Amino acid sequence: MESGDALTGFVIIGIILSILIALCFVRISITARYSEIGLEAWAKIAFVRIPLYPPNKKVRTQAKKTVKEVKKKIKEETEEKGGPFEQFKRYYDLAIDLLKTLRKIIRIDRLKVRFTAAAKDEPAKAAVLYGKAWAAEGIILAVLENNIQVRKKEIAIEVDYLADRPTIYCFTKASVSVGGLFLGAFRFAKKFISHKVKEKGGTKNGKTNR
Repeated sequence: MESGDALTGFVIIGIILSILIALCFVRISITARYSEIGLEAWAKIAFVRIPLYPPNKKVRTQAKKTVKEVKKKIKEETEEKGGPFEQFKRYYDLAIDLLKTLRKIIRIDRLKVRFTAAAKDEPAKAAVLYGKAWAAEGIILAVLENNIQVRKKEIAIEVDYLADRPTIYCFTKASVSVGGLFLGAFRFAKKFISHKVKEKGGTKNGKTNR
């Protein structure tokens, strides 16, 4: 009787481990979009969509209303408008750190970027910005493709001499396994804690030196 119970226990443990291992290989879709309504990010597992950003429910509700308004405009326009480039730069460093952490386990299924160089009443400045954008595009793509698998990409750089400021539209759809996501989160947390410890150590040394 005891041997039968033990065998049943091993079977149950084996089933649980098999399910956990299978779940580790399930891929999660992560999508991020920056447009005229700001930054949005969400994850999708099977048919379940999980909003990631904006984190505030009120902000998300307002964003949904804005999205509906934007979609109405898109029907009349060929492409969605980009958001201010200055605001986009705030998210750039965070995105690079995240990609460095997940570079071995993440796959970019689709990358779409449309940058519009602009400087109203300063055509020379807009032209210079346009040239710099093309130079930066080559460098960024080379680094990206050497570290991460990119399945499909659409890059467009244009100039608008009538617009007040440069804008950018960015859409990224990536996928990562559940196991890889946990591993990446662990690495990112470890790096974050290490950074904070060094930061505190530098502050203490600064105080003692004074």
